[in-house]
Amino acid sequence: MRDHIHTVVGRYKGRIKAWDVVNEALAEMATLGLPIHVTELDINSAQSGQRATGADIANNAAATQGGLVDEADRRLTEAYEGIFRAFVKHKASVEVVTFWGPNDANSWRRNGRPLLFDVNSQPKPAFHAVIAEAKKSHAAK
Repeated sequence: MRDHIHTVVGRYKGRIKAWDVVNEALAEMATLGLPIHVTELDINSAQSGQRATGADIANNAAATQGGLVDEADRRLTEAYEGIFRAFVKHKASVEVVTFWGPNDANSWRRNGRPLLFDVNSQPKPAFHAVIAEAKKSHAAK
């Protein structure tokens, strides 16, 4: 993570006034009482995409070597379930969640099938899992 931060910050040194994305910080941020906006959310389901931790956007977008992981829909679903479970847990602080694109066809990582809707804008199992997490939260009220 340290290398990633140094790479990104170094690349834009002197040109960026503020950063609008904070990763892996959802419980600590909530304690500040500030609104949390999760932006540019997607999950790359390509094998190399799941292993990539670099900050190079072009390499990350092209990370499809090895093809899609076995049971890609199941893994994507589980990943989104976990993320949205955390969002629901901290719903008092999480005000906005936006995705990196409307569907896989329009994603910068289209080959990794990272979004909730496929290339034909049909909901994937991950979409239904996100809705189910939201319903659990609503039912618990």
